[in-house]
Amino acid sequence: MDYCSAIWGYSNLIKCDKIHNRALRFFLGVHRFAPTTAVVGDTGWISSKTRHWVSMIRYWNRLINMDHDRLCKRIFLWDNSLRLNNWSYEINEIFDYVDIDVLEYGGYCNVDTVKDKVEAERIIDWSNKVNTQPKLRTYRSFKRVYKGENYLLCNFDRSTRSFYVQFRFGILPIRIETGRYRGEAVQDRKCVYCNKNSVEDEIHFLLHCSLYDDYRNALFDIANRKCQNFDVRSDIQKLEFLVNEMFSSTARYISRAYKKRQSMTYESR
Repeated sequence: MDYCSAIWGYSNLIKCDKIHNRALRFFLGVHRFAPTTAVVGDTGWISSKTRHWVSMIRYWNRLINMDHDRLCKRIFLWDNSLRLNNWSYEINEIFDYVDIDVLEYGGYCNVDTVKDKVEAERIIDWSNKVNTQPKLRTYRSFKRVYKGENYLLCNFDRSTRSFYVQFRFGILPIRIETGRYRGEAVQDRKCVYCNKNSVEDEIHFLLHCSLYDDYRNALFDIANRKCQNFDVRSDIQKLEFLVNEMFSSTARYISRAYKKRQSMTYESR
């Protein structure tokens, strides 16, 4: 997909990102409506724009160091002398964007500098989206750094990974999510599987619903062994610890608990 991007890579091609994000969703096991902000945040992949621009910078450095008797170098010098709606114009637009004066370094441009500056701006934009998108109400409580998450390296079966990622992204089909489809007010999206009269959100599903007490007791036993003050932590702190530090056990809890919820739903019909 990046073939020859050293030549055509300046433009921001939305279709490349769509293919990129579709592949990530397939791996994570989530549907096409899963928030892209969470998808790219958990995988930590660099954007297609960054990859393409880095490819262009590498080719620029190669041309700068090329012998003057080479045909490619002669064409490059001619193209660079024009700088009007051509490749040299686009590469200089990149230099201006990242605020680099290549003349200071004899025409050479540090690839890592460009990559870091472009990604830094993108990460700021990602952080703003995390903090403003309503669907990411739970995600923002434990996800603060743009990076690939360790759970991606775990050998989960596809079902377990899918349930866990849906929980992280706030799209697991529990009442807080499905009630949105019916136009219910948030306070009316109560859990019907226990008598606690609480909204069935991710925290209730993970920490409080009595339907899953048997699974939760086993999970909390492990948590208490790993963290001495686990029981006295707030719900948000418990959520953050379980999701970030005990993702393997938590993923299995979520998978088992949600399958139990599904079986209860089918039995009640």
